[in-house]
This record gives sequence, structure tokens and C-alpha cells, in this order.
Amino acid sequence: MKKFLLKFVLTFSFLVIALFLMDFLIVEGLKTSNYREITKWNDVVSGKVETDVLIVGSSRALVHFDCELFEKIVGTSCYNLGFNGTNLTQQIKMLQLFLRKNNSPKKIIWSLDYHMFENREQFFGFDQLIPFMAEKEIKELVQMNNIDEPWLYNFPVARFSFNRKMKLVGLNNLLGFYKNGRPLIKGFIGEDKGWDGEFELIRAKAKEQLYYKVDQESKKSFLEIIDFIQSQDIEIEFVISPIYYELNEFAENEDEIKKEFRTLAETYDIKLYDFSEDEIGRDRQYFYNSLHLNLKGVSKFNQLYYYSLIQKSNLD
Repeated sequence: MKKFLLKFVLTFSFLVIALFLMDFLIVEGLKTSNYREITKWNDVVSGKVETDVLIVGSSRALVHFDCELFEKIVGTSCYNLGFNGTNLTQQIKMLQLFLRKNNSPKKIIWSLDYHMFENREQFFGFDQLIPFMAEKEIKELVQMNNIDEPWLYNFPVARFSFNRKMKLVGLNNLLGFYKNGRPLIKGFIGEDKGWDGEFELIRAKAKEQLYYKVDQESKKSFLEIIDFIQSQDIEIEFVISPIYYELNEFAENEDEIKKEFRTLAETYDIKLYDFSEDEIGRDRQYFYNSLHLNLKGVSKFNQLYYYSLIQKSNLD
């Protein structure tokens, strides 16, 4: 009996050690894999980001603000913290993580979205954050996501069951075989795509106009983070990047949300740049869908916006 128990304990211990070792190897491989946006969070968590200007926001921040071009035109360092599929609550957590781990920037440019005040239980792309769950902000972010089996977060290897491809990516990259990722450039990744036609399908199926909700708790959190940022002598700037004009027309309360933004900007003495109805938004050649510019659109918008920053700086 003793021999059986000893053998059982040794076998169980070996399996546990093997699982933790496998999990460690997957994580180490993922961190440098160029898989989606993982390398950005490795940089942030490692405290490697030194920047004067930090871009914050959702996927529209991620794909709309080319920091390499910003540095060429404006002449100050820039890093894009934008993350796909996030609302305001999640963006705040990511910013808090950045400020805790890295030196504070001189300016934060917050990319505003009409849907940013909505409180959503699903967090697209949460699986990318799992390798960094030792950080309290990321653990809170991942736990915000309403899923059926949250207990899996706590088990090595099994926690990658939400996206099984990550296990293969991590191990293959560790061995030097993973070649499919596109590198982020100072946190930015552009999309060289044409118009995908999804907007027409969504609008055809819709029974009513699009309505953007404002969650008051999210708004309160935004006011608190603005207060904190300004108390740290960090300048804040708001920008609404171009939106395809037919989406603006399809939205029932676009003006109401923009009024919220203007009021916040005036109350906190924040400069607001609004390109939501710029001429860029009337030409599909600059978009791959109704919310996102392609590389051609990004170049046109960035030059328009970045040169306006230089003009403002000269006036100041």
C-alpha cells in the first residue's frame, strides 16, 4: 500500500510539474510571438516603454494612430496602447497598468468612440492577456469577461483552452517556427484592406437605428481617471478619428454622445479634435469597414491631425 501511495504521489507530482513547465514554456514563447497584440503587453508589463505621448483607446486607436509617423512629423516619442474590442472601463485598467509599470508620459491622447461608455460583459481579445495574469490589473480585466468556465483561468495549460491556438503559437515560437505574426510598430498595426461590405449587411438586417448607451458608472470612472491624470501633471487630449459618414447617419444619438465629449472637454479644459465628419469619412477608399480606416486612410488622417498639433504647439 505504501509503495502504491508513493508511486501515486510521485506520478501526480511529475504531472503537476510537467503542466507548470509546459505552461511556462507556452507563456515565454507567446511573449515574443507577434501573435495579435501580445508583444505590446509584454513591453508594458516589463516596464520597457519610454514615451512622451501615449495613445489610449479601442481598436480605432490601435489601427488609426501611426506612432512612427507621429514621431517623424511632431518630433516627440509616441506609443500606441490601443487594444481591440475594449470599452472605457477596460481602457482605464490598461492605462493604470501602464502608469504603474512605466514612466509617465507627458501627454495622453485618448481616442474617443461613441460606444466607449457602454458596459459590456464580453471582452473581445481577453485571451491575449492570460499570460500576464500575475498583474492585478490584467487579472481584473480578464475576470470582467463573462464566460461559462472562469475556473479555467487558475489552471496551467488549461487556461489557454479559450484559444487553443495560443498553445501552438507559444511552443512553435519558442522553437523558432512561428512566422505568421505581424509586428506592432510602437504599439500600432495598420490594416491594408479594402472595403469589406459588412456595413451594408448589418444595416439591411437592422430593425431600428443604432443607439449608443451611456453607463453612468463608466462615465464616473472616466471623470476619476481624468482627475488623476491631471493631478500628475500629464496633459490630456481628446480626438475622434474619422467615421464613415453612413454610419453617422445610421446612429440615432450620435450628436448626444458628441455633446457628452464636448462637455467633458470644456469642463476639464481639454483640447478636443473632432474628425468624425471630416471629408475623409465620405470616401470608402479610406476604410475597410465603417469604423476603421485602412492604411491609406490612416496616412491621410494622421497627416491632417499631426500637422494640426504642430500648428497648435506653435500658437502656444
